[in-house]
Amino acid sequence: MTLAVTSSSPQAFSMEFPLWGVSAHVTVRLRGRNADPMLAAETLTAVRHWLVEAEARFSAARPDSEVAQLQRGQLASAERSPELRELVDAVSWLQRDTGGAFRPWNPDGVYDASGYIKGWSIQRAIRLLQQRGIRDAAIGVGDDIAVVGSASEDSPWELTVAYRGTNGEGRAGAGSSSTPERAALVLTPGCRHTGMAVAVSGDHARGDHIWLPAQGPQGTPGRPASLVVVVGEDAGLADAYATAVWAIAGTQGVPAALEWVEDRPGFGAALLPRSGPMVTTSGLDRYICRPQASPVPSQGAARLSLHGDDGAAPVR
Repeated sequence: MTLAVTSSSPQAFSMEFPLWGVSAHVTVRLRGRNADPMLAAETLTAVRHWLVEAEARFSAARPDSEVAQLQRGQLASAERSPELRELVDAVSWLQRDTGGAFRPWNPDGVYDASGYIKGWSIQRAIRLLQQRGIRDAAIGVGDDIAVVGSASEDSPWELTVAYRGTNGEGRAGAGSSSTPERAALVLTPGCRHTGMAVAVSGDHARGDHIWLPAQGPQGTPGRPASLVVVVGEDAGLADAYATAVWAIAGTQGVPAALEWVEDRPGFGAALLPRSGPMVTTSGLDRYICRPQASPVPSQGAARLSLHGDDGAAPVR
């Protein structure tokens, strides 16, 4: 899965860097007097600093992170940072909201809220940009993306999600030019929204990495979905809800997962079963620019690309 953010606007500036084991891409479009490359560089650097800091502080894979210290019982409530308290409270609420489909404790008893933290850090980065007066921006980390404003004066941000078939193991195969494309969506916040967040979950990239409630690792039964796409206006919730929808589909079936999303105002979802066409919720309609089949690169089973028109100026 790849991410590319571009805009033809001469006021668009971008930065790309490694994060969470994938590629992060930030694009901002400055307007009028604010179209200053120095201001763009300062703004992008501030966003990069926050996103890198969030990974360092809250990744369960880092032994010195606040989450790792929480796992080891080394942080009492009074010693937790405001951001960690916010995370813990949000994840506790998400566990209740999803009926346990999203939970921070894995079966080994390890606290790991990575299914929310990446999207949450992106949403905070969007707020950081808005506090600096930036009205148009796109931030993507792996398969979590958030946008605000527009890509250019006359073009909204568009997000294309395209997916090829799966191999016999149920995991997304490498994909080739001879593999037929199974589904594609083109999403946009449009004129009715000030922003849009998109998150993708499933075993299309990393295989069986999601644990289902009251079961072992995702395995022999309960694998009805190859891919779940959740769209809303908050990147943290979209991230967690995508995981929850995939888990609900695995334990209760695809209809139950779709019904669950229908009860979440402002969110929509698309779910690609192991076989058959993609199914969607009514909430997705407001974000669909045009459903269509888009060319998929020969490498990778899924493509997630975000675009305006062409060519934002890179900032290093």
